Amino acid sequence: MSDTGADLSTAEAAKLTGISLATLHDLTSGQFSRYCEGQFSMGVRPGSGQARGVTESDAALLAFICEHTGLGLPHGRVEERIRAGEPAEFSWSPAEPTDAPEPSPQNEDRQAHAAARQAPLVITAQR
Repeated sequence: MSDTGADLSTAEAAKLTGISLATLHDLTSGQFSRYCEGQFSMGVRPGSGQARGVTESDAALLAFICEHTGLGLPHGRVEERIRAGEPAEFSWSPAEPTDAPEPSPQNEDRQAHAAARQAPLVITAQR
C-alpha cells in the first residue's frame, strides 16, 4: 500500500486494520511504542492537545504487529522482526467494511458475563 502522507483518524485506521481503537492506542502508546521507536510517523504520537494521525504506512505496521502477535509471537520476537525490516515485505489488505459493531474488551467481557449467568449452576454435596 502506498503512503500518500495523508493522515487517517484513529477511527479510520482502526477500521482499515480491523483492530479496536483500544488496541490501536495500546500499540502506539503502550509497550509497542517503545519497541517501534522511530518506526511510526510523528502523527501517531503528537504533542499534547493535538489529534493523532495515522499514515497508511503506520496502518500497515499496526496490521503487521497484530497479525504476528495474533499468531502467538511474543512482543520481543515481533520487535526483532520489525527491526529486521520485515514490515516492508508484509502484504496485507485493508479490512472489509462491516456493519457489525467494533469488537471491544468491554463488549467481550459483557458477552462472557452474560454467558456465565446463563450457564447452569451445579452444586455438589460434599460428604
